[in-house]
Amino acid sequence: MQKDFHAANDRVRGDESQLQQAFMNLLLNAAEAMGNHGQLWVATELFGERRLKIFIRDTGPGIATENLTRLFEPFFTTKRHGTGLGLAICQRVAEEHLGGIEVQSELGHGSTFIITLPVE
Repeated sequence: MQKDFHAANDRVRGDESQLQQAFMNLLLNAAEAMGNHGQLWVATELFGERRLKIFIRDTGPGIATENLTRLFEPFFTTKRHGTGLGLAICQRVAEEHLGGIEVQSELGHGSTFIITLPVE
């Protein structure tokens, strides 16, 4: 795993357990997408008026274009044994913390999830 932390040691105000659940879900999804062969990259940067962006990028197979618009929809899944709740929960957690989540993906080249949160 590569790390590239450009944000200062600012604090995000929120529920530590919920934030941890959201980040763990994104990291586990990335690891699962890559299997045993891939690269995981986590980065942070500050931007604008006290906003933090957290990037979680993998070199997995990427997400099909037709699935990108439904990705955060509850119960939508492409996994054989998935519930379709993980990314919906990540989105809810980000929004409850006055932030958001977006995804960029290219088939054959991986995906990047970008979580935006306010900092104190």
